[in-house]
Amino acid sequence: MPQFGIWVGGEKNIGYIANVENLHYDPYKETITALKMDVDRPSTFFGRDDELLRLDTLLDEHENVLLLNGIGGIGKTTVAKEYYHRYATKYDSLIWLDYRESLFDSFMSKKMQSYFHIIKLAQSAEEAFMGVVKTLSQIEGNNLFVIDNLANINDFIKYERYLPKNWKYLVTSRSNIEEYETLYLDRLDEESAKKLFYKYYKVEKDDETLSRIFQRVAYHTLTIEMIAKSYNKSKEKLSKAYNDLEKLGINLCDIEVRVEHNIDAQKEIKHTIEKYLKFIFDTSTLQDKETLILK
Repeated sequence: MPQFGIWVGGEKNIGYIANVENLHYDPYKETITALKMDVDRPSTFFGRDDELLRLDTLLDEHENVLLLNGIGGIGKTTVAKEYYHRYATKYDSLIWLDYRESLFDSFMSKKMQSYFHIIKLAQSAEEAFMGVVKTLSQIEGNNLFVIDNLANINDFIKYERYLPKNWKYLVTSRSNIEEYETLYLDRLDEESAKKLFYKYYKVEKDDETLSRIFQRVAYHTLTIEMIAKSYNKSKEKLSKAYNDLEKLGINLCDIEVRVEHNIDAQKEIKHTIEKYLKFIFDTSTLQDKETLILK
């Protein structure tokens, strides 16, 4: 098979992926007019209506990439999934990509293979990436591509220019990327935090003590959920939960107000929450999504 390359975005001045010899499939054969990947909708979602509206506005106003940024466990993936479902009808095509070690590796996932058969024919992650890029560039309409939990910023910056320009990209990440328009996901509001907590905690209702707990943990979404589950399981009152926080010296209020775009503050919150979660939980029993902030 002769050498060839793939022009991305339909115009030669946008970007070019280098020639690759001996491709084992023809990426021009697979034609997809539209697709909508299945993604589980969050079973629990409180508040965040303003953030969802702002997210939608920014995606409309800015072409290509929008970054949804925030510390681990604050709810970035949950918000992105809720947006994916709540605003699904405005998009002709929707793709959800769980980021792995690299963008190439992410494209090789079994889920991507189930939608893009050319990936199975590729003999390398680079070939798979090239094939999917070409296919996506042929899909017309208002399209959204979500890349969740981006860990390697430089990897994305390196290959973002090759992604088709006829798609909008929503990227969730704990890292701030100055090159892209960013929506910072802040803490839950008081009422939403209470609804989340009482969904899992049924021992008693003590709003005054609960508010003091929220202040101690800076309304951190995952921590609120885990405290509720833990103390509900042990049938202990909220005063015990607050006393445990106080004994450990857990107080994120001062950190929370200066965390946006501050890597040191984000690390400080991460380490403090890790200390607390390890105190109240056997972390080996946590689900994958609940251990994200411990990584």
